[in-house]
Amino acid sequence: MYINTFKYNPEDVACVLCAEYVKKLGCTALSCPCLAERMEAGVVGYAEAVAELFPLHPRLTPRILRLVAGFPGSLWQDEQHKRRFTSLRTLLGYRKKRDTPVFLGALYLLTSNKEIGDRSFNCFTKGGIDFRYARRRGISQHDYTLLMGAKSLYCGTDEVTKGDLAEPQIVGDEAFRLLINALLIARYGEDALRIASQQGQREFIKRRAFRRGGFLPSAPLTGR
Repeated sequence: MYINTFKYNPEDVACVLCAEYVKKLGCTALSCPCLAERMEAGVVGYAEAVAELFPLHPRLTPRILRLVAGFPGSLWQDEQHKRRFTSLRTLLGYRKKRDTPVFLGALYLLTSNKEIGDRSFNCFTKGGIDFRYARRRGISQHDYTLLMGAKSLYCGTDEVTKGDLAEPQIVGDEAFRLLINALLIARYGEDALRIASQQGQREFIKRRAFRRGGFLPSAPLTGR
């Protein structure tokens, strides 16, 4: 049996090797055609990755731009968040069918602080996440938003929608940042956790990077 262990490195995905690169203009693509490969190589910045998630929207786009401007250099809330995430993954073991990018995105949200980690611990099973076992009594508004966001992300339901992300009174700033980060993990997998810079190696105008297209406020978080 052959096991593919190849991983892209920064030299493999240099922009000058791309057909969209023009010598005197640089990258001419609005959306990078090699984003997944560059994400694996660890050269995608937070601004570019987040811009791929949503089309231009008069309320959501400015909020995302503010989020990008304050990027702290890591998707983790703190070192304890990373430790809880890693420890629970180790405890659960590896299951290929269960451990999808969407599962990891929900796991990221449900380990973001100790309180929500304790409340959602019994939800995790060998087969996935069963949100019926979450302890909701006395839960804070912040943690409830994260719990419902994780459910929406994992189950494709509408407890938290795209339209909700544009409303600070519904999704607070801290929850907004964590939800956006979870969406990056759901889209790009564990490689998203390697993002460590705001800009990355590809130069582009942040506002221009947001694609044109329809925005359905009632759409679930993982809907395109």
